[in-house]
Amino acid sequence: MIVRKSWSILFIVILLALSTVLVSADSDPSGDVYYFNGPDADVLWELYGDREYIDVTDASFTTTASDITVSLTVKDSISNDQKIKYYIRVYTNPTSFYDFNYNEESGIATGNGDLAGYVDTNPDYTISDDGKTLSYTFTDLDTSLSYTMKAYAVEFVTYGATYDDAWYDYAPESEAPYYSGGSGNDNGNDNNGGGNGQGGTPGFEMVTVFVALAAIFLFTLKRKY
Repeated sequence: MIVRKSWSILFIVILLALSTVLVSADSDPSGDVYYFNGPDADVLWELYGDREYIDVTDASFTTTASDITVSLTVKDSISNDQKIKYYIRVYTNPTSFYDFNYNEESGIATGNGDLAGYVDTNPDYTISDDGKTLSYTFTDLDTSLSYTMKAYAVEFVTYGATYDDAWYDYAPESEAPYYSGGSGNDNGNDNNGGGNGQGGTPGFEMVTVFVALAAIFLFTLKRKY
């Protein structure tokens, strides 16, 4: 009986030790695409509504012992149009971040600021079977740091004109430049004009994997003994 209890306790300890898989997820309402009128416009941002291929509905990242997997989901499907790009970022501060960018069936992943040195010019990204979710795994990272995520999809009016008129959708919305108190957009302009910030602020959820299993196992043991 003592041996069985010892093994049971050891099993619980192992489960808790494995509880280093953390998931952070943000849902984003559809129909909240904004139009950027260009850096010289009187009103920079205007609510546009629905826009095929760039309407972000979800963004998440999963942290393990040494890796971070990031994902972005759109309402319709991931597009390979040359004017559409997808960006996913996890950052420790505004100038230190890991970026994954996708465009025309290719991508690149880099580290910047204090996280510089990470470069993957041929990233092994995946697109889900339904074509809606784009994912990539950053490997061999210091996952003891505290990371925050931002993701967005953009469609430029003119190919190559990355600082001009375009449609954007961010997740979480609190990271958008048109959101009140947003962190600034990623086309080189940090002004906030014109946005009404509607849509709310999706919250992060930290889910510890295996802990629930351990709790169930402990409850079963308690009833048995």
